[in-house]
Amino acid sequence: MIGLRLQIEPRTAEALRRLTPEGAAVAIKASLREWSPGVRQVLGALSPGSKPGNTGNFRRGWEIRSLGDNGLVIRNVVKYGLWVEENTRKHVIMPVRAKVLAWRKGMGRVSAFRATKVFRVTRGMRARAQAGTAKRGDWAFAKRVNHPGTKGQHVLQRTLDLEAPRLLQILGRRVAEAFGAALR
Repeated sequence: MIGLRLQIEPRTAEALRRLTPEGAAVAIKASLREWSPGVRQVLGALSPGSKPGNTGNFRRGWEIRSLGDNGLVIRNVVKYGLWVEENTRKHVIMPVRAKVLAWRKGMGRVSAFRATKVFRVTRGMRARAQAGTAKRGDWAFAKRVNHPGTKGQHVLQRTLDLEAPRLLQILGRRVAEAFGAALR
């Protein structure tokens, strides 16, 4: 679970307590609205997806939604987002819609995302795949692959670590503006 804990400086916290609930809600909502475009930009910059072979869907998949007066939901909408964000354990990859997995040789370690090409499998290919020696041109085949697991990118946590001070600055300014308006 990823979270953000903000410590509001005592002066801002005291001003928030003196505001009416409506005034505090307006200040918080305006702060979050001002903060979210910068967060989206940092999420995109820190997200993987600029290397050849990556579609960039993870980088473009960040969504920031308002939760009414005092909250935001930040999430990535791609199906594999959690596996990129968090660590994965060792696991076995087996074909789902085909008889064998296939991937281009020379692309580094076998990846679950690269082992997706579907081939019409002949008897000879099946026998070589079962023996673990199936190779054809630039492609390698396997009945199963032992994936070593991946280290998570932790994009959201790194973004929140970078952007939390800016949110506190914005919140302090908005509270001061609301407090000043309340005094007039």
